[in-house]
Amino acid sequence: MQDELEAMITRVERMADALKTARAENQALRAELASKAAEAGSLQSRLSAARDRIAHLLERLPGETTE
Repeated sequence: MQDELEAMITRVERMADALKTARAENQALRAELASKAAEAGSLQSRLSAARDRIAHLLERLPGETTE
């Protein structure tokens, strides 16, 4: 009975360690996700600005002339 109890305690301790590790990894992944989402938003803004600049430049190009 004592051996079974000790084995169960060991299993519970391992599970607690695994839970602690999983929580830390989850927190790190959430932080990385937030960082990547902010980076994606910044890149979207830059892409939109570049598209606007290109559209403006295209409007300034002279049209084809008929000769």
